[in-house]
Order: sequence, then structure tokens, then C-alpha cells
Amino acid sequence: MRIGIIILCIISGYADPEYIVTGKISEKADIYGFGIVLFEIISGRSIHSYMKAEGTRELPYPAYAHKYNPKTLHKLVDPLLRVDEHERAQIMECVRVAQLCVDHRAKHRPVMSEVVTMLGMAASKG
Repeated sequence: MRIGIIILCIISGYADPEYIVTGKISEKADIYGFGIVLFEIISGRSIHSYMKAEGTRELPYPAYAHKYNPKTLHKLVDPLLRVDEHERAQIMECVRVAQLCVDHRAKHRPVMSEVVTMLGMAASKG
């Protein structure tokens, strides 16, 4: 039992909240984890660093990500990234895609083909 709890703590930052609560897997469960990884890449911080900073075992990252309005989304971007305005616009589009991916309700998340299309469009912006 203890091993299962440890594993859940390790993966819980990436696991679909609906799956954790209901135990039912859906085709959009991986979308949630992908959104978390996308946020980690953009911010330069792991989900677990947010959990430690907040002093909680709960999952603050999606709430943290959703509290920003479009004018302050840039605060999620790793300050060590040296990007021009064109690249910043692409990154902001990726942040918006990640926000869609981490919606707590699976039915409101995009499917992976939509994620790929949105990220492709973000990459071609210019």
C-alpha cells in the first residue's frame, strides 16, 4: 500500500484529476499530463517545485496557470529565455494551448489532434 501512495504522489502532478477521483481513464487523460509538461518547458520549473513553493501536496499548477489573464501570461515564461517579440508571441500561444490541456474537466480539453494543430499554428505565427 505504501508503494502505491508513493507512486501516486510522484505522478499526481501529471495525472488527470478526473482519473485520480474516479479511477476512470479517458482519451483525454494524457492531454492533461501533456499540458503540465508543456507548462514545465515554458516556465523552466517542474510541477513539484510549485507544489513545494506553495507548501501543499495539492495540485496548484493548473490553478496557478489559470489565474493569469492574457495581459499577465508572460509571467509564466522562464525569465532565462531570451526571446524576441516574434518568439514571445509563439510562446504565449503555447501557454494558451497548455491552459486548454489542463482543464480539470476532461470534456473541455482538446483532443491531441487539435493540440498538434494549435501548436503547429503557433509555430508558424510570424
